[in-house]
Amino acid sequence: MSLRRILGMLAISVLASQAANAARIPANAEATVVTKVMALEQKIASSEEVSIHVIDAPEVAEALEKRIGRKIGIGKLVKVTSSKSLPTQPVSAIYIGSKKVLDEALAYSRENNILSVTGVDSLKGLGVSLEVDLFAGKPNIAINTASATEEELTFDVALERYTVK
Repeated sequence: MSLRRILGMLAISVLASQAANAARIPANAEATVVTKVMALEQKIASSEEVSIHVIDAPEVAEALEKRIGRKIGIGKLVKVTSSKSLPTQPVSAIYIGSKKVLDEALAYSRENNILSVTGVDSLKGLGVSLEVDLFAGKPNIAINTASATEEELTFDVALERYTVK
């Protein structure tokens, strides 16, 4: 086997390993980023009571629950619910944790004009408004402006550099 082929296989192995390791931001960091960005969306920031429903991501729900009572805009995070399906009561945002509920959750977020959020790599670029991940080992966000428009969201201009069309 040639040296070039061995190095190529090693490079592929390293890249695959890095991709696997970088696939998910830790839940506590994700919860922090999500709540900070929620405070920069006009409707959420002006609400006295903020809530989020988490679908199919129990570790994210647990991390968000630890943030109950924290300030978001002029209000506070007052409720975090979670299940494997859509919320049964109105919420300020919906976290989508799996592809199997993506279409249903996006339809719900658009019908109810609420923020859709994910940290799941396989859902990125599929219409969720706020995507959270790791880039170079640091939390990173991307705001899908087309999706945010469909959800009738207005983000603070400070987030313009994080938008993708």
